[in-house]
Amino acid sequence: MMPRIVDLRFARLTILGYVGWNGLIGARTYLQLAPSTNLIILDDGDSIGGVWSKEKIYPNFYAQVGYGMFEYSFRPMRKENVTQDRYISGETVHHYLNDFARENDLIRRMRLNTRVDGVEKLSIGGWQFMRRTWRSHYLSEADVRIWTYLSSYVPSVAEKRPQSACHSLF
Repeated sequence: MMPRIVDLRFARLTILGYVGWNGLIGARTYLQLAPSTNLIILDDGDSIGGVWSKEKIYPNFYAQVGYGMFEYSFRPMRKENVTQDRYISGETVHHYLNDFARENDLIRRMRLNTRVDGVEKLSIGGWQFMRRTWRSHYLSEADVRIWTYLSSYVPSVAEKRPQSACHSLF
């Protein structure tokens, strides 16, 4: 696959990684507060869902949480592929997150298959997102970046390193 060129010149908010539960709700919440924001979500996966993405789930993969306890409080999950013990299939969770992204106009903002290897603070101010095969356009200090991750891969960040699962670079 050809490396994806990501033009962030007009992005005002960039969310790095993990288009699962945290990244999706973070994007939705930000857009509710600032609907005119040009938001871009970068993730190195092939599909939406984080650990619940299509490429990571498999037959008989179930959440060890009962039905009704594993959803956003304002959006119920469909009751399909639920065991007698109320465990929810990975496929159901995957569909739930995809439906949520679609309903909240997040899919068009996603750049899947886009792994960011580093983020560098520029001496002239601002930030640059990097990959071995490309460098993004300059992003001003006024731009906001949110970093979400819950996996073993964490890009390097010059000067500051995120200390929590959801952290602003500023």
